Amino acid sequence: MGIYKKILSVMKEIEAVPKDKVNEFHKYSYTSEAAVLKAVRDAMIKNGVIAIPSIEETREERIDGKTTIVSIKYCLTVLDTETGESANVCVYGQGIDSGDKAYYKAITGANKYALMKLFQIPSMDDPEADIETDRKYSQPESKETNKNDLISDAQRRYLRKLVDENNIDYQLVKDYILAKYGKESSKQLTKKEASELIEGLKEKGAEYLEDIDLEEDSDI
Repeated sequence: MGIYKKILSVMKEIEAVPKDKVNEFHKYSYTSEAAVLKAVRDAMIKNGVIAIPSIEETREERIDGKTTIVSIKYCLTVLDTETGESANVCVYGQGIDSGDKAYYKAITGANKYALMKLFQIPSMDDPEADIETDRKYSQPESKETNKNDLISDAQRRYLRKLVDENNIDYQLVKDYILAKYGKESSKQLTKKEASELIEGLKEKGAEYLEDIDLEEDSDI
């Protein structure tokens, strides 16, 4: 049949993959790698198609001596088990973590999108629909407004109180602030961002900050 006809056969058997997970911190739903694998695995087996992964490029960057950002070029070699004919698809992936999970996050995301693009699987995970990011970088901010709108002393004191009461290490908070808001400390947060963080900590404690390794004696 040939590898391209088999890829087409797999495509015919796969419907859109629903969003099955929720990011509790950024409040959006997304399609997990597990859901994509579940959708394609049976169809690939039925049609005699296998995919062999490889990492062609790797770049690692450290932030503040702790948080790691890993960028990779991830490729899948798709093989027809009957003829040996193959096709390749490559994508770029990125993972960020302050522990040892950055590589795994990069690989997981890259594998998901490589399969989705290879078999043209419909989903609602469209990066061009990232309205919040577009708004953030398309509207210039007034320096005077930013200064007046920065986190208040009262908010900072209350934030520290919540961190202490919940036995949360300060580095965990700093990592979250950097990952979500692109800022190095709570001093750079706006009142609105600080309020959002405070409400999250009040409601969920350390769980609100995701699974990030801790480092003691850091100042927020």
